[in-house]
Amino acid sequence: MLPIASSTPRPQTHTRAQLQSAKEASMVGCRAPKVRILLTAFRPFRPSYTGGTLWEYNTSELLVKYAVASVDGRQWLSRLKEEGVEVIFDEDEDLLHVTFAAVERKAAEIGRRAEAENLDIIIHFGQHSVNDVVLVETTARNRNGTSPDVADTLGDQADISYGIQCLGQHISMEKSDDFCLPSTLPVSELLKIEGTRKSDNAGSYLCNNMFFKSRLILEKCYPTTWAGFIHVPSPPDAKATREEGNTWISGEAGQKFVQTIRSIIETSAREKLSKGGV
Repeated sequence: MLPIASSTPRPQTHTRAQLQSAKEASMVGCRAPKVRILLTAFRPFRPSYTGGTLWEYNTSELLVKYAVASVDGRQWLSRLKEEGVEVIFDEDEDLLHVTFAAVERKAAEIGRRAEAENLDIIIHFGQHSVNDVVLVETTARNRNGTSPDVADTLGDQADISYGIQCLGQHISMEKSDDFCLPSTLPVSELLKIEGTRKSDNAGSYLCNNMFFKSRLILEKCYPTTWAGFIHVPSPPDAKATREEGNTWISGEAGQKFVQTIRSIIETSAREKLSKGGV
């Protein structure tokens, strides 16, 4: 499957300084530096996590795909690109299975892609149980719960113990439930968007796990790359089949949340551009 928005080849030997110079050179004649934004979302949950209902989709999957891959979504991406903003979302690479192993692989990949693709912003999306609001998560916590993933695997109990290879060195982190990392997205600006609400608790499942590991890697290795987590709502009335989900997202309620997601992406890009990019 082809990527939704094209990304540059992944160089193997270029330094970050070389990549930055190339990035600046590519923007000669533009009024603002280019911003590259990576999006991720999740695939369906297991039935035990959704009250016994087998959902054929995850709302983060539906909303992000519609936001960037629908007809008007592609037009929106083209307009952003003219303004110097590139949004990257590859359904094969960036739509995650609901497993701790998938999150682990994505976290390691983020470190590589932040440099190789010169990413400026990473926005992770996941589904929450409230059906009327988009939650802007402020805090990633070193905390796992006891719910198994779709492969019946448990995360590290109580805490996220993590070690990463970064910039030629091994970086480890001791377990501590009090260890938190803030979102580096422009939270105060995102909360001005209609339909958003502040949340200080991303949970203790895979959403928080992805949020924390992503922030940890970037904090240690690529601190100029922003990252954060956005929880999108579940549709009301347990619309569990993909056909029902597609009907919901095409309706007034679903379209409202699509526009909220686009506003979050645009606002993040605008704030990054206002600071001169990376």
